[in-house]
Amino acid sequence: MALPFISAAKIRQIHIIQWIHIINCFFALLAMCLLISIAVNIRSFISNGAMNAGFGNYNIFAYPATYVYMLIPTICSLVYSAILACDPSPSYAVWRPSKTFISTVACYVGAFFLASLLPLLPHADIITTPDPAIACTWADFMTWRVIYNNPDIYPWVTRMDTACQTLKAADAFCWIILLLWTALLIFYIRVTRRGLVSRENYSEKQLPMTPIRRESKTESC
Repeated sequence: MALPFISAAKIRQIHIIQWIHIINCFFALLAMCLLISIAVNIRSFISNGAMNAGFGNYNIFAYPATYVYMLIPTICSLVYSAILACDPSPSYAVWRPSKTFISTVACYVGAFFLASLLPLLPHADIITTPDPAIACTWADFMTWRVIYNNPDIYPWVTRMDTACQTLKAADAFCWIILLLWTALLIFYIRVTRRGLVSRENYSEKQLPMTPIRRESKTESC
């Protein structure tokens, strides 16, 4: 019975900022797995389609640029949040985040805002212009989906559709990660401002109390 009590006590010691980083790691891991599965499905479609079309081992495919914009911040977010989730500094009352640290968190907010928004914007991706990347016009590569449109004989033909749906799910996870980083930025700014207020109050208390001299009025003769 002592072990659950100890584990519960340790859980209560975890700061809310660490919990947000743990949740952020979870969603970043899911988003990274989805983005990797997109590449796996596209590669399977290209290699099987090229083999059936007589192109041999042709496996060249230009991935949407917005896909790369989503993948890189997601990997960085997973690593950075995993490090910060293990950092117990927010639990200390005297801890205050630095300006460089807050600027880094703000960069993550901006990066995920662009990563989440660009797939929804028309003309944001070269290979899907004028449509947005989320419209999945890139799925009609070499019209193999039309030529081999028989999943019973060619089960790989649905891999592009799967990659398209996975991209939409990954974009939704990027919006969630954006909200988490925004919440972290608000928490860090509040901690910094609370530290400034406490330092100002402390400095006011340390001011020396100068006695007020009262001049005695002299009576005129």
